Amino acid sequence: MLQIITEICRYTLRKVYIVGRIGGEEFSVILPDTDLLAAPEGLRNAVASRHALVDGERQIGITVSIGMAQLAASGENVGMPLNRADNAPYRAKSSGRNRVVAAE
Repeated sequence: MLQIITEICRYTLRKVYIVGRIGGEEFSVILPDTDLLAAPEGLRNAVASRHALVDGERQIGITVSIGMAQLAASGENVGMPLNRADNAPYRAKSSGRNRVVAAE
C-alpha cells in the first residue's frame, strides 16, 4: 500500500509539493501556494480510483482519510499546523472514512 500511495503522490501532486512519510502509513504533504481543498481532494480521488492486488489475484479498493491545516502568517512554525493536521484524519475516520477534513 505504501508503494501505491507513493506512486499516486508522485504522479498526482505538483513537483513543488513536498511529500514525506512521517510514520506508519502517515504521509505529510506541504502544498505551497495552493487551494487548500482542491489538492487534497484531488489526491483522495486519485487514491480511491486505484485498487491493490492481493495474493496476486484479488483486487481491493484503497481509501485515505486526509487531515489538512494552513500555516498561519503570524509566526507559526511548520510543526504547529502539522500537529493540527495530524488530528484531523481521526475525525475523518470517525465520520465515515475516505474524506478530507480541515483541522480546527
